[in-house]
Amino acid sequence: MTHHPDKGGDPEVFTEIAKAYEALTQEEARENWEKYGKPDGPRAASFGIALPSWIVDKNNSFWVLGAYGLVFIVGLLISYH
Repeated sequence: MTHHPDKGGDPEVFTEIAKAYEALTQEEARENWEKYGKPDGPRAASFGIALPSWIVDKNNSFWVLGAYGLVFIVGLLISYH
């Protein structure tokens, strides 16, 4: 109880203690701990698109948007003729 956030303790430490207690007291949490190394189970997969960092940089957004617009307009003009 000394680490509880309501008692002035660190919330991160309290979360770790709570998860350890859960892994010791619940069968499913113990199995997840043995299989995945954490009582919550497997981590969710995250997916992303591999783009160069300069494309998604906020400082270059105007130029990237302009380049996409130019390519779009040229594509429309070519397909129209």
